[in-house]
Amino acid sequence: MKFSRMIVAAALFISCGALANVAKADAVDPKVGLGGGGSCASVNETSASQSFTITNLGCVIDFTNMIGSAINSLTVTINTAFSGPLTCVIDPNQGEDGTFSQPPFGTGATSSANACTFSGQFFSEIEGPGTGGQVASGATYSMQFGYSEAPFQTCDANGACTPLTSLDVTVAAAVPEPGTMVLLAVGLAAFAVRRKNLMPSRLAA
Repeated sequence: MKFSRMIVAAALFISCGALANVAKADAVDPKVGLGGGGSCASVNETSASQSFTITNLGCVIDFTNMIGSAINSLTVTINTAFSGPLTCVIDPNQGEDGTFSQPPFGTGATSSANACTFSGQFFSEIEGPGTGGQVASGATYSMQFGYSEAPFQTCDANGACTPLTSLDVTVAAAVPEPGTMVLLAVGLAAFAVRRKNLMPSRLAA
């Protein structure tokens, strides 16, 4: 009789444990990936610091540089609370049906608990170096917020996790400083004048 009670107690313990595992989900590290384009949504980036509400989580979103100058690096801050340490990657495989292009940057770094910084030149062993670590004015790059294996979610103290359906993010673009642009323009003008002055002497020779 005592033995049968022990079996029943053990069975109840195992079944309760199984139910607890069903209710409990494991937290994952949410991931942001930057690529070269090819998306299911698109937005225009019109200022060096701009906020967006992302509702297409797990989907590649195109960002078109409409700032008026090249972008030297990007810092993306997730303003919505989420669980798990953030992972930031360069994803050269973004794009529907494989119709993607090279990412503009080659390094994705977690610059804080809720921010990614993308910078540097992308290099492909097949296609060689990318665009020199810049997003040209009018060019498009893409970002994906969350992946099937690394979604954005919130988890409670018991480990029960709920997927997020939207994120508020701020995209800060590092653009060339006005002083740098002026020096570049002056240098190009001086080069053009010098070249023009040298042309008559070459013709006379």
